[in-house]
Amino acid sequence: MRQMLFVAAWAGVGLAKMAALVWLIDGNWQRAVVALVLAWMLAGAGLVLRSRRAA
Repeated sequence: MRQMLFVAAWAGVGLAKMAALVWLIDGNWQRAVVALVLAWMLAGAGLVLRSRRAA
C-alpha cells in the first residue's frame, strides 16, 4: 500500500510540474506557482513515504 502511495506521489509531482509549465507558458503565473508548491508538497510526501518504507 505504501509503495502505491509512493508511486502516486511521484506521478503527482510530474503532473503538477507539467501543469505549472503549461500555465507559465500561457501567462497564468499564479496557477503556475500553486502547481509548483503542490509539486514540492508531493515530493516531500514521497520522501517521507520512502523513509518509512526503509524503516
